[in-house]
Amino acid sequence: MKKYIFETALAIGLSFSLIIGALALDTQQDISDKLIRLHVIANSDSDEDQRLKLLVRDEILQHISSLTENCRSIDEAKALISKNLDRLEAIATSVIKDNGFYYAAQAELSEAYFPTKVYDSFSLPAGNYEALRIKLGEASGENWWCVLFPPVCVSAAEAEAEFESAGLTEDEIKLLTSDEPEYQFKFKIVEIIEELTVKK
Repeated sequence: MKKYIFETALAIGLSFSLIIGALALDTQQDISDKLIRLHVIANSDSDEDQRLKLLVRDEILQHISSLTENCRSIDEAKALISKNLDRLEAIATSVIKDNGFYYAAQAELSEAYFPTKVYDSFSLPAGNYEALRIKLGEASGENWWCVLFPPVCVSAAEAEAEFESAGLTEDEIKLLTSDEPEYQFKFKIVEIIEELTVKK
C-alpha cells in the first residue's frame, strides 16, 4: 500500500513538473522572440584580451544605441543591425588595432543557445535567442552580454519599462525581474529541458 502511495505521489509530482516545464518553456519562447542580445566575446581570458573586450564593448554600445534607439519592433532592429554588420565589424577592428592588437573581429546576427544569465536587475532563462555577436580573434574567452533590444544595455535600472515598451506581457516581465523561488524554479526547469534538447 505504501509503495502504491509513493508511486502515485511520484507520478503526480512528475506530471506537475512536466506541465510547469511546458508552460515555462512556452513563456521562454515568447520572451526570446521579443529580444535581441549583444555578446562581445574576447579572444582569450588573458587580462589584456579581457580589457580589450570591454573597450570594444564601449565603442559598439555607443554606436548601436544611437542606431536602434528609435526602433519600435524587433524586426526593425534586426533589419538595421543586419544592414550595419560591416560597420560594426570595422568599429571593433579599429579598437583592436588602436590598442596594439592585430587579430580580426567578426560581427554576426544569428540565433544561438544561451544558458540562464543574470544581469543587474533581471535574469534571462536559458534558450535560443537572436544575438548580435562580436567575436574577437579566436573568440575563446569570457564574454560580456546584455539585452540590445529593447535597449537594456544602457538602461538596466529601467529594465521593466523597456521590456514593457518591447511588448512583453506583465507575466513575462515578472518572470525576468523577480527573484522569487517560484520563478527561479521555472528557470531551472527551462534550463534542464533546453539542455536535454541541445544534447540531442
